[in-house]
Amino acid sequence: MPVPTSVDERRARGKDARARLPRSVHAGWVPAADRPSPVDLLAEQDADREPDLVPVRHGRMLVSPFTFYRGAARIMSADLKDTPTAGLPAQLCGDAHLLNFGVFGSPERRLVFDLNDFDETLPGPFEYDVKRMATSFEIAGRDNGLSAAGSRDLALASLTAYTQAMAGFARMGTMAVWYASLDEDQIKRVVRGQARERAKLAKRAQSELERASAKAHARDSLQALSKLGEVSDGRYRIVSQPPIIVPLRDVAPGLSPGEIDRMIHPAPAGGRSPGRTPGRVTRWRSPRTSARATRSAAPWPTSPSATPTRTSATTRSSPRRSGPAASPPQQASYPRVRPLSSG
Repeated sequence: MPVPTSVDERRARGKDARARLPRSVHAGWVPAADRPSPVDLLAEQDADREPDLVPVRHGRMLVSPFTFYRGAARIMSADLKDTPTAGLPAQLCGDAHLLNFGVFGSPERRLVFDLNDFDETLPGPFEYDVKRMATSFEIAGRDNGLSAAGSRDLALASLTAYTQAMAGFARMGTMAVWYASLDEDQIKRVVRGQARERAKLAKRAQSELERASAKAHARDSLQALSKLGEVSDGRYRIVSQPPIIVPLRDVAPGLSPGEIDRMIHPAPAGGRSPGRTPGRVTRWRSPRTSARATRSAAPWPTSPSATPTRTSATTRSSPRRSGPAASPPQQASYPRVRPLSSG
């Protein structure tokens, strides 16, 4: 189906989707008779994860119903795969719970509010992200002691905010939607506006916002360098942080920088070295994990066997190349986007 480009085309397509699939069909969910065990689904994911970190992940999920929900995107994707959809695909977050939204510093050095975790991003029906987001508010509300009615109000408020935002986007052109964002100043105005209605809650929110703002403004390339690099013999090198980051120099300490570089960029059959390709990222995998298949992005599953598994940092044994020495970042380079909260 061609992608509608004009506002009128998008409106017409939306009305057609509404006629085919009324919103009322989303009101309930019944588990399938052959629904796979949630525990089995999590165990399948563990086969592709770094074994040393699996107990840590399970321990975090056991803390509360909400922490379990945060780590259970695979389970929810299996539950949603047979639910009705309007046929309006989007590039999904794949794990759009409330703590995967947050304030972070953008490459333009602005503090923005947006999704900040894309471990499970893939094309799929937009309803899946919306349902996971709303459900996260319901579970988090109950987990924090709210009544069933209060938790429901939270979920409905999140859906109201979503529909209002989408109604605004529907009146905008393609490029205006592309550049739309919620930045620091807008967030502060919203928080100050709430202060008149709910003084205690708004005061706490404003305090947390100011703290997040100060933290985000303090993060730049040099801050990242101090965390990820260290100086040895007058040169920067990547800090070894096993089992996630294990530089080649620690695996094969007897190799020279040139030998390591040739291992990462081997010469072709003709014998001529291709050299480094600008922008190329090469990841070395330890013998412990080299036999594991690397997952690739795929459309949203249509069968349980195709349900996506989480692609996370815990699957990477040694993702970074260690060459002769890492150079300090140039002043003109953009800082790395670093979320203040993560899922």
